[in-house]
Amino acid sequence: MPPLPQPVRIVGRLDMLWQSQRRFLLLLDDGTKVRGRLVRGDLSDLKDLFNQRVVVHGRAVYRPSGRLLRLDADLIECGANESGFWSRVPKANGRDLDMKELVQPQTPTSGIANIIGKWPGDETEKELLEALKRMG
Repeated sequence: MPPLPQPVRIVGRLDMLWQSQRRFLLLLDDGTKVRGRLVRGDLSDLKDLFNQRVVVHGRAVYRPSGRLLRLDADLIECGANESGFWSRVPKANGRDLDMKELVQPQTPTSGIANIIGKWPGDETEKELLEALKRMG
């Protein structure tokens, strides 16, 4: 099941317009191409923004894998002064966790191997409390 569409704001260069299909192509700062469709308004109103930096307000629609399928744009406007922070593909919220992404290799100096044999120590409770007080 694909992640639910979510509201987004994306900045890029309006690279292509397909009037008959109400579709557009947005080129992000890193060269990524994002396909979209205009849900409201007339695509011909965007001709002055062609090949210009724009900001797209709408919803991101995702594939079952969680990858972006398209943008459903409610509004496309001039984004000449918009930060590059907004020029990236939005990640899907609420997708299932991939356990492989969470696994980190353990070494003798990391993870549980770094703890085993070191706790509890030979300290008395009083010494432990004093050490904790010194730590703040």
